Amino acid sequence: MAIREKIFGLEHQGIAQSLSNLASLFNGQGDYNSALPLYERFLVIREKVLGPEHPDIAATLNNLARLFERMENFGAALPLYERALVIREKELGPEHPDTALSLNNLAGLYRSQGNAGAALPLYERALAIREKVQGPEHPDTAISLNDMAKCLEVQEKYSAAQPLYLRALAIFEKAQDENHKNTLRVLFNLSKCYESMGNYTAARTGYERLLATYHQTLGVDHEESKKIEELLHNLPTI
Repeated sequence: MAIREKIFGLEHQGIAQSLSNLASLFNGQGDYNSALPLYERFLVIREKVLGPEHPDIAATLNNLARLFERMENFGAALPLYERALVIREKELGPEHPDTALSLNNLAGLYRSQGNAGAALPLYERALAIREKVQGPEHPDTAISLNDMAKCLEVQEKYSAAQPLYLRALAIFEKAQDENHKNTLRVLFNLSKCYESMGNYTAARTGYERLLATYHQTLGVDHEESKKIEELLHNLPTI
């Protein structure tokens, strides 16, 4: 990257892309402190080249906000998510899939802060957009269903969460695979929901399916297998 900076200058698009790539690498490695200044510099260059309201700026803001969220710096993440949403609503429209993504991200941040009341209407709006634009059986619709169900669970609204999990599970099983990570994540959430509702038979069925899959794909000694074994061991018997 130093060579590129010397040849092209500090604000060349190629430099910006190198910054983004390196930041993504550090981010993926969990080295958030190294990724942060690179993302911030990338944002400055992109704003200067593209303008502050370009849709690509919203994507950069979103990435920076997610990094802050992983660092549990929610106060820094919030205005970035909010600005990304404003840009996408204005430049792409209120029913664009990227607008739904921003709504979902902002809702996720509120949920992480324990503000499920603020998160729920954003999840509902994101779900409505995805159902209308991408279709009722699209994987992104399933993501919204799962996230909204988790938000309802936080509020102890298990009966409202359960059918959303079931629908998300059916979508992922059809669109991806019964052993796909998204399918297994929703199955786990659904099983926990059943357990919270006191439906231990349904919870046990879900956990046993997860355990069989993890034994086959990850091995009996994998931490995910051990986690499910513990949940099954601690599950009340009827």
